[in-house]
Amino acid sequence: MYYPTVSVMLVNYNSKKYAEESINSILAQNYPKSKIDIIVVDNASSDGSTKFLKERFGNKIKLIESKTNRGFAGGTNLGFRYTKGEFILLFNIDAIAPKDYLRTIVSEGLKNKKMAIGSYDFPVNTDLDKEKPSKGYTLNLVGGNVDVPNQFKTIGGGGVGFLIRRSTIDHHSYDEDYFLYFEDTKFGWEYNVRGYEVICSPKCKLWHYGSAICGKISPLKTYYSERNRIMSLFVCFELGTLIKIIPLSFIDSALRFGYYLFRPKLFVSYLKAMGWIITHFPLIIKKRREFNKFRKLKDRDIFHLFSYKLFTRHRTEKSIAFWDALDSLIQGYLKLVKIKTGDMEQ
Repeated sequence: MYYPTVSVMLVNYNSKKYAEESINSILAQNYPKSKIDIIVVDNASSDGSTKFLKERFGNKIKLIESKTNRGFAGGTNLGFRYTKGEFILLFNIDAIAPKDYLRTIVSEGLKNKKMAIGSYDFPVNTDLDKEKPSKGYTLNLVGGNVDVPNQFKTIGGGGVGFLIRRSTIDHHSYDEDYFLYFEDTKFGWEYNVRGYEVICSPKCKLWHYGSAICGKISPLKTYYSERNRIMSLFVCFELGTLIKIIPLSFIDSALRFGYYLFRPKLFVSYLKAMGWIITHFPLIIKKRREFNKFRKLKDRDIFHLFSYKLFTRHRTEKSIAFWDALDSLIQGYLKLVKIKTGDMEQ
């Protein structure tokens, strides 16, 4: 097997308790050590991370210290400047890689020069050998996360473990206004419309503590995920598509409003996110123009990467009749406006 040089990049913010295990898992890879370059960007942590990393790892890693918290997006862009490998692996600081992970994901990446590889993450202590992913993860037409059976090409990026070729990045970088959440999805979306592909490979599996900084559900996570989801729709979709998905947006917004209404702290964050979108619309228009400068594919060329279904991860047996009826209604509407998603083709 050909072993290209890989720059493994991790962004740290007050994650000292996860960093050692994560970095050690990279150092223990069944991959030539001379071909691995580990870069850790510290976002002005206050938990003693930088001192710990220097003492624990020394020259085994390249530690980049930011004077401010630049968020995951800004930290990633800062790290990009120091990467030298043929491939760049974006790796979460709270993730753990099995010993053959790097060899596997690089092998997948070598198959196609225009393809980036995303990973599947599982709770720590999961027996990865028994996990056989049969679903790809992608977005629906209003930016919600969806699991789609047997669809492994995706519109977004695999943020926990994401392998990209240096040669495909060019000017392409993470949008620092996103700060947290959805920045990898927007990156992957632009990657797709520039004519590349993002694949979630069932062979690439790792352990992940998950939401180590912000928590599974929190006001901070709600604010950034909702704000950035909606911003991405305005930035990345063509005008004709935005008009066509207005009915879906109303349905989705009504369901989200109902969910957040009974969770006061999250509801406030949701309203703040909507307020940001309204007050920053000139910035969104500017981002939209920048995004379209490098567009090579039309929306119709990538609709197959999306799903038509809403809230697939929140459905229960008791509500199945409601969701089935809604799915039928949405499919009928999308056929009318000539949008065909990947799961409509199955």
